[in-house]
Amino acid sequence: MLRRDFLRTAAGSVAVSALGTFSPSIFANAADSTPQIGFIPAEEKDGWIWYDAAMLPMEGRAWENEERFSPFDRFPKRWMEKIPVRGLSTNSSGLALRFITNGKIRITYDLTGGDLAMYHMPATGKSGFDLYGRDNAGKMRFIQMIQRGKTLSEPMTLNTPAGLPENDGKREFMLYFPTYNGVKSFRIAVEKGKVFEAAPPRKLKPILFYGTSIMQGGCSSRCSTCAPAIVGRRLDLAHWNFGFSGSGKMEPVMAEAFAELDPSVYCLDCNWNMNPDMIRERLVPFVLRLREAHPETPILCVEGYPSPYPYCWSGYEDKLDSRAQANREAYEKLKAQGVKNLWYLDGKSQMPEDGDGTVDNCHANDYGFFVQANAYEKVLREILGI
Repeated sequence: MLRRDFLRTAAGSVAVSALGTFSPSIFANAADSTPQIGFIPAEEKDGWIWYDAAMLPMEGRAWENEERFSPFDRFPKRWMEKIPVRGLSTNSSGLALRFITNGKIRITYDLTGGDLAMYHMPATGKSGFDLYGRDNAGKMRFIQMIQRGKTLSEPMTLNTPAGLPENDGKREFMLYFPTYNGVKSFRIAVEKGKVFEAAPPRKLKPILFYGTSIMQGGCSSRCSTCAPAIVGRRLDLAHWNFGFSGSGKMEPVMAEAFAELDPSVYCLDCNWNMNPDMIRERLVPFVLRLREAHPETPILCVEGYPSPYPYCWSGYEDKLDSRAQANREAYEKLKAQGVKNLWYLDGKSQMPEDGDGTVDNCHANDYGFFVQANAYEKVLREILGI
């Protein structure tokens, strides 16, 4: 039974102590009970029922039942000791809470990193949280951004919209976590007497996105406006964000880690952090390792999108084209070897032609991510048949 299943219970208040090393084993005795749809509360205070997010099912967190250094790390402890991106894996990109309530909510949090913004990325994108709610037509709509510094010790009340009358006022919400900061602690509360329960499970398995700082979310203005998050909302699917700033270089150990997972699609977009020789050397064995573990799972090989630089810097276009050419060569080699269910996404479709899609000729702005999400959505709908 998955941890997210046996944490759903209608039990009364349970005291939750501060955690060091995170492990779901502390709830082992609950696994034998009949799962309910409510969550175990941490405490009641001043008419609010508080929940520790470390104890709640977190969408976008792979290897859900494994021991972690922190509940908001993207890799479990055993892989953090092997992979070359351990520090970046403490960034919570792609993680989100999905829940249903018919009342207002409050939050408090503490981030791990003191630098809330970067020179080319605002604090709202690097360190903020985003709240979405499902509207009456079934679409997830932006409600509110939350960013109040490294620590939000005093509860902040969020005015969640009224729910549907025929559904007892309940509505589904999704709270995205920061893309370029880590979360030390996060608590969420609902008004006493109001519903707080799990959102319905997704119909399909998550999409796995593997890539660079761009995939991680650099440099969206909000944590929910990077391409993987946009695509997730449009397709109504969960996703695992394995984008790593300055990394995403298809090391063999990363293939071993991802081979353990079972996504609906593997999306591989590492061109920006690899030179042509690295692409030729690593892409083929990386895909073959995934295919060995998952003979039928679709694998999407993605070119890095072009930079606006070629308009004014001679020679730069050749540099980008050589990476794309290496990517295409590796893809064709895999096809020639008989690898099935292999797909390709060209780079030029992922950026607007006017050259205004980045903040620095590399990292996407919201406009660029919108266009990139359009390209991803089109091919993923074809792959998944949705």
